[in-house]
Amino acid sequence: MSRITWREREYSGFAGHAGGVHLFSVDWRARREQADWILRTTLPGLAHKAWESDDRAELQRRAEVILDGWLTRVNGTVTTG
Repeated sequence: MSRITWREREYSGFAGHAGGVHLFSVDWRARREQADWILRTTLPGLAHKAWESDDRAELQRRAEVILDGWLTRVNGTVTTG
């Protein structure tokens, strides 16, 4: 089950929300020497990290894994709804 709802932003990117709270962004990058997409989060303790890939869908799946891992650390368990 997907916890994150993705919405296309006005300029070259997607915003990931869970329960109406913005938690992730996937942004397209035009520089050829870098991966096409970069994933960032606003989750406490992870805000300084970034993940890169040429596959946007891969990063969106990774965001689900990151959120589950974060919830496990915070709550001690992952809740499904």
